[in-house]
Amino acid sequence: MALRFPSDEQTYKGQIKFTTNPGKGKNGNAETCTLYMPIGIQIADKVEYENAGLGAIGGAIAGNGAEKINFSESDLGDTASLGVSQLVSLFSERGGQVVRARNKLAPNPNTRALFKQVNLRSFAFTFKMIPESPKDALNIPEIIKWFRTEMYPEDVAIGGFGDAGGTAIAGYRFPKTFNIELFHEGWTPPKIDECYLESFQTNFNPTNSAFLSQDGKGGLPSEIDISMTFTEAKTLSRKQIEEGF
Repeated sequence: MALRFPSDEQTYKGQIKFTTNPGKGKNGNAETCTLYMPIGIQIADKVEYENAGLGAIGGAIAGNGAEKINFSESDLGDTASLGVSQLVSLFSERGGQVVRARNKLAPNPNTRALFKQVNLRSFAFTFKMIPESPKDALNIPEIIKWFRTEMYPEDVAIGGFGDAGGTAIAGYRFPKTFNIELFHEGWTPPKIDECYLESFQTNFNPTNSAFLSQDGKGGLPSEIDISMTFTEAKTLSRKQIEEGF
């Protein structure tokens, strides 16, 4: 299957192509849908850091970039007081507060930002579909059905239960992933790794209530907005960014 909107390939220079990766189950074939490139292509990269209080000993081991200094007798006294404050806090939070109040000293938690993880990227696309030909009007419902069908998993059933030999739905087979490619003359966009379709929304006739007659039978909405969100199946690494992702 190869769906397209608009059906006239010359209408838009920019295109975005969605291709399903062959999967297991009833339908293992790769299929494609090519749409015009929408307004506002946003690609957001995000990694996470967490705050960690290393404490006095941990901060000394990790280092803080400070120059080596010579401690005076009063400095050593302050250091001992801070040590007592932290030691008491291990056994009693209130006791540690009392020691800090008496000595007028607070221990430095030596907070560091520690790398935690790479987040999965998400991509949101919104398309306004106004048919300009009978072929467009027929393609739009097929496109909507195709995306919605590929978004959902297949049931995995187990048979032979009970006297009647009935079946039970034991789980789900993962939906297919999508390859998403952006095309525009003179532009090399960042690559997108294989994705799952996470959400799909359809808005029929968002700005009017007109319907199009189709072969004298009933009618089709004259305007349809679709919005979808994809999530990459795995996180990226520095190497992939260097390769154009």
